[in-house]
Amino acid sequence: MNNKRSSSIKKEIFLPAIIGDWTNYTSEKNKDSISITKSIGLSNKTVSQETINDLLFFHQEFFEEFFNKIAKEINTHIEIDTISINVLNHQLFKNSLKDDIYQCKFELPELEQIDLILTKKATKYIAHRLCGGQSQPEEMTDPTEVEISLVSVMNDIFLKTLSEKWKTIFPFIPESHQSTFGHYNFHPQQADNETIIELNANFKLFNQHDLSCKIIYSLETIEKLLFFDELLNSNIVENTHLNSNTLKNTKISVKSIIGETTLALNELQNIEIGDVILLENQKLTDPIKVIVDESIVFNAIPIAINDREIGAQILNTPQFDQYKKEASKPSMGPFITSNKTHPAPPTHENDPIIERPPIEDTTSVEQNDIAELSNNLTTEENFESVNNSSQDMVTDNEIIAEQPPISEESTDEGIANDDFSWDDLDDG
Repeated sequence: MNNKRSSSIKKEIFLPAIIGDWTNYTSEKNKDSISITKSIGLSNKTVSQETINDLLFFHQEFFEEFFNKIAKEINTHIEIDTISINVLNHQLFKNSLKDDIYQCKFELPELEQIDLILTKKATKYIAHRLCGGQSQPEEMTDPTEVEISLVSVMNDIFLKTLSEKWKTIFPFIPESHQSTFGHYNFHPQQADNETIIELNANFKLFNQHDLSCKIIYSLETIEKLLFFDELLNSNIVENTHLNSNTLKNTKISVKSIIGETTLALNELQNIEIGDVILLENQKLTDPIKVIVDESIVFNAIPIAINDREIGAQILNTPQFDQYKKEASKPSMGPFITSNKTHPAPPTHENDPIIERPPIEDTTSVEQNDIAELSNNLTTEENFESVNNSSQDMVTDNEIIAEQPPISEESTDEGIANDDFSWDDLDDG
């Protein structure tokens, strides 16, 4: 329910011109907002204060729309003075009425009571205007049957406007009403102390104030309307209960698109039978789009069924396309401060799997580079020391190589002279 806390009325009214036809005249915008009041009577059951406020401002908007339409219907100007709400019962409401009333009871399915009520004075003024009157009626007698029949043109306007305001929770059924003039009456199955809600709008016609139009709801009717209005405003997923019958009988539109293109207006005017239209960015081997409910997109290829019908074979799922879209986003860069982990690819037997290299940690890479650099420096120092030692070894080898080699004969003689024997001592 849309709650609007302030309003100003600007009506379009029709006045007869001197030359005989009708001219449009727009009244000046009222400086002050509509005066809105509320009172709570005694009843066995009631509604919350918040609900009363919502209903009050909800019907403020309704009465503005309704009287706009009535002003056009009777070709005159109507101003709203005050709008009020009252919670009471049938007996209290009946006792508050001083004269007979015009009452229209609407027969609506599953709704107990919605009544349109006009006071005797309001009924007489509207009927007088519909009969062509340009000023206040001279006598305030009870309206005749003809006048009641003329006022009843408001019934369908009232019900249609109210149905649209309640988002067509209840349907607009033309001539689904019964109009009477007399005492207030209610259904026999309703008790005298049953709670009703009265919305009253005092309006001005022919510069006469205190003309009253009322809407009477039973408490049960208001509770049903508020319940369905809350369902319409809430998330539909949370209030949808699916069963086998619902799934079987719910139909969703599915369409396939081969490709798209744009044509100039002169090209469209020159199209003839046999002309070929080139589809942009679409190859013969590219898949077609299968769109479910204008939002879910599958890739598919056209196939022949029974050599007489055409179908579409699904190639991938929408979840896989979403994964590819997320996987194509960069994970590292100068403007990316955090590492983003990509979602795991969906497991589907027909979907290809795209492998992505693991994301490297920049901190560990920098530490590894520093360690590698230090290892390289240490290796270079060791390499220089090894080179120095190898040069020393080469010098020693060169010295040994410069000495003359020892022959085998001289070696044998030296070995023989070196032998010691006790016989040599005896000979000397």
